[in-house]
Amino acid sequence: MATAWGVKENVELAHAEAVQSYVRGLTDSIIELEDGTKVTFLKGDVKIKPDQAILIYRYVIK
Repeated sequence: MATAWGVKENVELAHAEAVQSYVRGLTDSIIELEDGTKVTFLKGDVKIKPDQAILIYRYVIK
């Protein structure tokens, strides 16, 4: 298996719960990027704190 990549991105607090729900539903999905590369979305979540929200997700390039 290829190396898994991890990504952290800031999310607007107003959208944090919607993003969290969406990325949790992507677990084990195969996603095609704009350049045609296919990746397997391993897991994702949004850590919500009083002053910020951070999207964290992991994927593997196929």
